[in-house]
Amino acid sequence: MTVKKIGLAWIAVSDFKKSNDFFKNVLNLDLCESNEQFGWAEFKGADAGCLLGVAKSCDQDPCDIKPGANAVVTFTVDNLDQSIAELKNKGVEFVGDVFVVPNGPKMIYFKDLDGNVFQLVEE
Repeated sequence: MTVKKIGLAWIAVSDFKKSNDFFKNVLNLDLCESNEQFGWAEFKGADAGCLLGVAKSCDQDPCDIKPGANAVVTFTVDNLDQSIAELKNKGVEFVGDVFVVPNGPKMIYFKDLDGNVFQLVEE
């Protein structure tokens, strides 16, 4: 498995609209993408770099990511299924099932040795 890039770090928020307003109008980040139906937005700074994802908190999240508690860093790979198999063979713990966004990426949570939560993503 080869990690192509660290695509973004994302946070869970309790109020999607207010949070988007904060990042856009208070921090002056550029809004790259917003999908209110899925409760997802992405922001970038003036020089791009890593993106900030903002996700509406979800009670059905398999890792129970709560607002104010965690930032989730994503690792982009070419083949999610192959990467999962390789990491499972190395003893990596996965949480939940692969989630596919319609017309978008597919992803899955995994934990490091200390229980920190990350996501593998195939774009």
